[in-house]
Amino acid sequence: MELRSFQKKIIDEIELYLKDTTIHVVAPPGAGKTVLGVEIIKKLDKQTLILVPSLVLKNQWLNYLRDNFGVEHVSQRLSDHKKITITTYQEFHLQGESIKRASYAFIILDEAHHLKRTWAEEIISFREENQAIQSLSLTATPPYDATTIEWKRYLALNGAIDIDIPAPELIKEDVLVPYQDYVYLIPESQENEEAFFDFLQQQNEIVYAMMNDAEVTEYLLGLAFIQYPLENESFIYENFDTYLSVLLYLYDQDFELSNEHWEVLGIKNYKRKVRLPQQTKENIKTLYRFLYELNPNLSIFEYLTQNKWLFQNKLSLFPAYKDNKKYRSIPLKKESIAKILIKEEAFLGENLCSVVFMDRIKIETLFGQESYLEFGVAPLFLYLKELINPTTNLAVICGKFCLLSNSVALKLFPELHFSELEMDPNYSFISLTDENRNQILTGVTQALNQKKINLLIGTVSFLGEGWDCPALNTVILANTSGSYVQTQQLRGRGLRKSPEKSFVNIWHIATVYKTIALEEQLEFQYIAKRLSFIEGFNKLESVAKISTGIERFELPLKITEESINSYNANNFFLAQRRDALKEDWHKAISKGTHQSMPLIMKPLKNKEYRINDLKENHSPVKKNFYDSIFNSLFFRNFRIRRSWKKYCTQLERLINGVFLLLMEDGVISKESRLRIQKEDTLFSCKLDNASFNANTLFNQYVLEVMEDIDKPRYLLKLNRIYFSVPSYFSKNKKDVLRLVDSLNGLSKKQSIYYTKNSQGRKALIEAYIQQNSREVIEEKIWD
Repeated sequence: MELRSFQKKIIDEIELYLKDTTIHVVAPPGAGKTVLGVEIIKKLDKQTLILVPSLVLKNQWLNYLRDNFGVEHVSQRLSDHKKITITTYQEFHLQGESIKRASYAFIILDEAHHLKRTWAEEIISFREENQAIQSLSLTATPPYDATTIEWKRYLALNGAIDIDIPAPELIKEDVLVPYQDYVYLIPESQENEEAFFDFLQQQNEIVYAMMNDAEVTEYLLGLAFIQYPLENESFIYENFDTYLSVLLYLYDQDFELSNEHWEVLGIKNYKRKVRLPQQTKENIKTLYRFLYELNPNLSIFEYLTQNKWLFQNKLSLFPAYKDNKKYRSIPLKKESIAKILIKEEAFLGENLCSVVFMDRIKIETLFGQESYLEFGVAPLFLYLKELINPTTNLAVICGKFCLLSNSVALKLFPELHFSELEMDPNYSFISLTDENRNQILTGVTQALNQKKINLLIGTVSFLGEGWDCPALNTVILANTSGSYVQTQQLRGRGLRKSPEKSFVNIWHIATVYKTIALEEQLEFQYIAKRLSFIEGFNKLESVAKISTGIERFELPLKITEESINSYNANNFFLAQRRDALKEDWHKAISKGTHQSMPLIMKPLKNKEYRINDLKENHSPVKKNFYDSIFNSLFFRNFRIRRSWKKYCTQLERLINGVFLLLMEDGVISKESRLRIQKEDTLFSCKLDNASFNANTLFNQYVLEVMEDIDKPRYLLKLNRIYFSVPSYFSKNKKDVLRLVDSLNGLSKKQSIYYTKNSQGRKALIEAYIQQNSREVIEEKIWD
């Protein structure tokens, strides 16, 4: 077998990669990770343990291992150690003690993204007892959206990612096929929309009561740190979030800051315009948690209890919308899937090879229960079988059962006993058992590959990982998860190449509320999160490229019935242009050689506040002619542009310093180059000629500089602008001074602050007030 370029590179340099005992490889489904593992075993020639998450994957590995090493050298049981032993993580969990007696020198962790919880702890413990053991971690989907603790545990076991093979590279090498992701928007039912608006209205009424309560206002005004801020500086600096939440509340009540508060905030010229952070849900949560701890007898808490925002002495502010009648949208969801499939039938005819992934089964609907308001593989089958073309062969498979047309069931499994489906005698039903599960899944998959079955409805849990069907040309994700891991696993089912397939359409469905901006719709945020991870063809810029980013989906700015219909119609038009899109993909790929990971920053609009003195009444100042001019929209925009330009100039200077020191320390190679781009509303930086690991570390440290300041250990003030000092340089003052020296040393316009002392905390408060909101994202672009 001829190895692919990335496989050959890893095998040739395997000893270099394993210097720190771990090699961590990320590559899409279908890239050849199993083949890579087998070839590395051959090269290292060590006693090897392979761990996998499922029996399906275990059987796949066994086929490769027996073909390459012979049956006599491969064991499936931990109690029977051979040259190569393969088992599941579950079995390892149950029989870990027997592994300790074996002398494994190499371990392969397949689908390593599973290793962020219980299994990870046990394998970490095993490795601590066998520190010389080397490991290979393989995954298509690192758990980037895991919690911080889970991510640290994941890296502790697998090591930093050494190689990340992007899909465009494998498409360029003709290993995977080009693809296009589409979103089908579904307008919520009128009843659901009215219920949601009622929820928002009630929430607004509760928030208004919370922010306009006379008893709360009087109580806050009497607090010592509000009355005597200079005497309570220590409390304020230690509890700045609470202090700020109180100030914002009182500001909304038309109270104004006194001179003492400005002094605490470190603002000398307090009569000038100052931007305070806008009031947010988090500010309100902070305020009311503080209040409830101090005085739970305030009458506002009785009101919150009545509205279920306080339950059993626990605040539950801004609860998520719980639609107990979400079932009313189910008919619309099923209708949307039918429309997609009918269109794909028209585009592909008898060449249609499609899968619909769903979360639930709802088996009871096959035996008489009403299915109209149910959403699962069974009710979807009952709905679709009446609508699709008679020549389109439909099947269902999940962990519990399989449904096939009578003719297909007889051809595939003449020896198995299927029963006639009472609701439709044209279909046969069989329950899945441990004895027949693998046989039926293999047979159904082969039939789908050969297009004897054209449409398969299955569950995420049964088909989502380790299932391969290269002929798939249409994938519909009818699941609800926004998880990066699950989304990429499901999409990966359709990316494999087959002789008759040159392109795949991948569909996502999303219900939306009309007249509400998409970014304000909680349920849509799951889809938005899913879409933001996905790299694909981007035609928004003058030169088409392959990149991540939700912008490339060109979602409508305003959600109306008309914009939804227009958006869906346009996606159907694009979906039939598979050959044209394939050509667009290859043109974009041909212009690049690698995947870059630029950091892109854009300013967000801030609200300006005019603040004078707390608890002192002042008559409004009458503006003269010159005031009117210099506070006009033109000059405000001019000041914003000038401020942005100054900020970007200092940011560029600091990032250059970080880059040079990381190169000096060997984190980044001498061949790497830093590219920075500055525009009126955009700042970006990226590394060229850097390894994936170096790029990841560089972005990690630069993000700490670019993102909003959030309690760093050290602050750096450059020409009156505050920046967080990256954690790499924050271990002690010596490291910080080293960073400053790279910027040509300290000057009158440069200062260092340690934020754990009083002077540093005062600087931190000034930095909070000074900073402008900005959006920073990491894109992946094929360059």
